[in-house]
Amino acid sequence: MVKRIKERLYEILEVAAVGDITSKLFDIFIISLITLNVVAVILATVERLDSQYQYYFRIFEIFSVTIFTIEYLLRLWACTINKNFRNSITGRIKYIFTPFAIIDLLAILPFYLP
Repeated sequence: MVKRIKERLYEILEVAAVGDITSKLFDIFIISLITLNVVAVILATVERLDSQYQYYFRIFEIFSVTIFTIEYLLRLWACTINKNFRNSITGRIKYIFTPFAIIDLLAILPFYLP
C-alpha cells in the first residue's frame, strides 16, 4: 500500500502525463504559486505597498515556503521510484544533487536561515 502511494505521488509530482488530471492540476498550482511569489516580491519593492501590506506579504511567504518545503520533502521521499534513485539512502543523496533539487532547496533555504 505504501509503495503504491509513493508511486502515485511520484506520478503527480513529475511533469504531468497525458490524461493525468491530478498531476496537471498540481503542475498548474505550483506554477501559479511561483508566479504569485514573483509578483509579491515585485510589489513588496514598492515602499508604500510594502508598508501597507507587509503583514499579508509575510503570511503569503510563510504559506508558500510551507508548500514548497512539503513538495521538496515529498519529492525526496518519492524519488526512489525513479530507477536512477532506487537505493533508499544513496538514491536520495544522488537526487539531492540534481539541478532541480538544488534549485528547490536554494529557493526555500533562505527562509530557514537566521
